[in-house]
Amino acid sequence: MGVNKTQNSTESKPGGVSEKQAVTNRENALKSTGPVTPEGKAVSSQNAVKFGLYAQDVVIDSKHRKESAEEFAGLMESLYEEFEPESMFQEFLLVKIANSLWRSRRAAAAETAEIRHRLEDVDSDVEYRQNSRDWTGDESVGEIRDYGERYRQYYTGMSLLPSEITSRKILRYEMRLDRQLSRAVRLLRQLKRRTVKKKEAMQGL
Repeated sequence: MGVNKTQNSTESKPGGVSEKQAVTNRENALKSTGPVTPEGKAVSSQNAVKFGLYAQDVVIDSKHRKESAEEFAGLMESLYEEFEPESMFQEFLLVKIANSLWRSRRAAAAETAEIRHRLEDVDSDVEYRQNSRDWTGDESVGEIRDYGERYRQYYTGMSLLPSEITSRKILRYEMRLDRQLSRAVRLLRQLKRRTVKKKEAMQGL
């Protein structure tokens, strides 16, 4: 028996939204310029204040590193639209998800900073290598230059990885964040499914 393609294209996803409707919602979200009703604008304003308060606890603002509170608020808004929390505890889990994602970016920035620092030391490493070698005095300038260039390429290549100590720290940090993120996402989705089932049960009464 053939499969009804039209039926499959509108098959409901968990939560009662069809795939076709989900695509339409995403397209409309891209076109959206924000809430237009007074009620929608009020909710958006309240969320903006709320997201700003959350940002104070996680966003770094110092003379050595400045992170963007606006970017964090944008992350929160994106997650809020995706998960649509309906209780205080669901919102708490949403904040944990946002914090984990934000701190993961920080781990990537730490790795980049370590690599950048190592690359800045390449010239001094090459110079040290050239000066510490026992030259016979018969080498030409070209031979010495070629020797330095070979080690420049070597040190540059090796510097594209963070040091072993830094790698271990970043790996442990990322693994901890991944566990926190996975737990929060899993629990939030479970709660959302329960909410959907409750609504469906209430509608069936």
